[in-house]
Amino acid sequence: MIPKIFTNTLNSILNPNVKEIREAQEQAIERIQTTLLHAENEVAQKAPLMTEEQRLNEVESELKKTEEHLLSALGSLFKAICYVAPPLNLRHFRQEKIIEGEVVE
Repeated sequence: MIPKIFTNTLNSILNPNVKEIREAQEQAIERIQTTLLHAENEVAQKAPLMTEEQRLNEVESELKKTEEHLLSALGSLFKAICYVAPPLNLRHFRQEKIIEGEVVE
């Protein structure tokens, strides 16, 4: 059995975070739903007026944009991770220091 003091301490640490996590999840779900609804409405307005060739061109354009956004997001995510926990291989973080002075024998 876990002593009550440990349970109380654990609950006091986790409970505020659980609420914040739940709120963040709800906000993320709302943003995703809004984004998808906007995209669906845009396609519903444009698609009926387009030819097959125009639709295929639009698909290619959207996929190219998607690739660029995903690569950008990946770079940003990696930078955020590196700021929090720099990689062990520090050659990515070349820091040159200029040391001035005299060599004394």
